[in-house]
Amino acid sequence: MNDWLEQYETIFQELKKELRWKVAGDTQLMYIAGTYVMKQKPFSYEELNETAEQLKEGKGMFSTLRSNSRFTLAAVLNTTFDEPKESAEHMKQVYDALVEHKLKRGEMTYVTALTLLSTADRKMPFSEQAEAVRETYKAMQSEHPFITSEQDYPLATLLSHRSESTEEIMKRVEHFYTRLAEESFMKGNDLQFLSHILSLDTDHEAEELIRRTVDARERWKNTGLKFRRLHYPAAGMLALTSMEEGTFQEVHDTAKAIQKLQGFRWHRDWNERTAAAFVTSRMLEDDSTLHAGLYAAMDTVIQAQNAAMISSMAAASAAASSNS
Repeated sequence: MNDWLEQYETIFQELKKELRWKVAGDTQLMYIAGTYVMKQKPFSYEELNETAEQLKEGKGMFSTLRSNSRFTLAAVLNTTFDEPKESAEHMKQVYDALVEHKLKRGEMTYVTALTLLSTADRKMPFSEQAEAVRETYKAMQSEHPFITSEQDYPLATLLSHRSESTEEIMKRVEHFYTRLAEESFMKGNDLQFLSHILSLDTDHEAEELIRRTVDARERWKNTGLKFRRLHYPAAGMLALTSMEEGTFQEVHDTAKAIQKLQGFRWHRDWNERTAAAFVTSRMLEDDSTLHAGLYAAMDTVIQAQNAAMISSMAAASAAASSNS
């Protein structure tokens, strides 16, 4: 893990030098750096900036692709696809199809477009896939109208790939939500997000996954780390990958090591989530017996959660500026 942390710090420091005044804050740079580390792709600022500049071409002044979000989207394109420039144009086409099917314009719909590009059946027209995403999302919304938001688009995309009917999928999601609430998980969007993650698993019975998730929470806390709502998705990913005591200790040790890196001290919650993502990613990389679909799930979870956090930070920053 030390090699990953060294790469993480090096990329972050280079990004801070180049993009310090162009992004929402340090956490956006941390997300970009972490994306390259987890995908084990060589980092080039020139290539990142080139893709980011391509994204904003031909877009209006208020387009998401002219905002700082273009850098995080560019990072995902550069680390996921062999031809990022070509994939960027495909992403825009998929985005338009999603908007036509009533998904809201904005960063989350671009993240959803990237999820479709990287996970969907290319033989099926994107318009049909967009309709499946919308149907799944509307089903989520009907169950929890007050907590379902654009943040749930990407997970709706992965769930829409399942062979079961939308009704069966949502019944499974709701079972996880209800049972975990009974196990003292706090109701809300974080628990709904966790329920969506667990519903992606097809190899275990629901009650087994619930037990593993509860155990993951306790093992997380036993390391000395605090367990907050924002850690629910991490607990879900760990429950689906490894329940070894050593895994949770590695998350703890990695989080503490990140905390000591230059510029990371004041981002404890972010560092703990990143540590869990790094550890999970290494396990998926090293163990070919783990379900291949977890790669897509983890990528999507991280993108959706981080995009939501970065967007909220940007909104708070804009509000503060307008009041000053």
